[in-house]
Amino acid sequence: MFKTPTQIRGRVGVSFTGIYRDPSIDSALETQALFGESLAIVKTSQDWLQVVTDLDEYSGYMKTSDVIQGLSEAATHRVSERTAGIYNQSDFKKRITGTLYLNSLVTVVRTVKTPEGPMCEVHGLGWVFARRLVPIGYKAPDFVSELLKLGDAEQGVEYGWGWRSSLFDCSSAVQSACIAAGIPCPRDSMPQSKMLGKPVTVAVDYSDLRRGDLLFWTELKGRHVVVMVDSKNCFNVTVAEPYGRAIVQPLAQVIFDQQRNGNGQITIVRRLHDYRPT
Repeated sequence: MFKTPTQIRGRVGVSFTGIYRDPSIDSALETQALFGESLAIVKTSQDWLQVVTDLDEYSGYMKTSDVIQGLSEAATHRVSERTAGIYNQSDFKKRITGTLYLNSLVTVVRTVKTPEGPMCEVHGLGWVFARRLVPIGYKAPDFVSELLKLGDAEQGVEYGWGWRSSLFDCSSAVQSACIAAGIPCPRDSMPQSKMLGKPVTVAVDYSDLRRGDLLFWTELKGRHVVVMVDSKNCFNVTVAEPYGRAIVQPLAQVIFDQQRNGNGQITIVRRLHDYRPT
């Protein structure tokens, strides 16, 4: 039985947790929330919370046990690498007790020097190497470089519908890179196709595309987004055979695969006009 609370705030207290369409792990996974991300609690029950995330105003149901309710220490740092191991002491030879994922939010209590590099004590967790963190206000200069942390031509993270932690889908990868670069970005590809940058008209053969251009498929069977790495190759997170992962590949191949899978042609190209690739 859900109860409506009086303006309760909370934050995610585990490495990542699912946000579901209904209060059941058997319902559709809509997205995920990462450690330290804040949210508003709309309704409560013993096992489930109805929440709205601060990051992207995503609404759904989250397991009560995964949320720390009430006021908490303000985050001071963000995880800047694909993963960050959590150690129980400021010694890399000691036990790793968990993992944080890209863009997780943490509160650093203190930093100590070790022979292997500075380590930060993180409130409520343990110790993390300082080189895996950046200050909360830091904005990465190139969002495409942030995308490439998830994969390259050789090896990329596995595709996972609704995931944004150890796995990714196409739109969560774009959102993750934008978060790192300080670019406001919705979670899903359809609102991204309306809100990121501005629409541009490009050549029919796509020969004038630039690094950072976002290409969307918004009709027919499925919705999809890729980001150009240069004028010919794009960053693509796809479930399609034979990939099933993040990969940098020629745009021509992606267009072929999308048509083969019934998704038709590119419908929208958008460009971040203040983007200066590095």
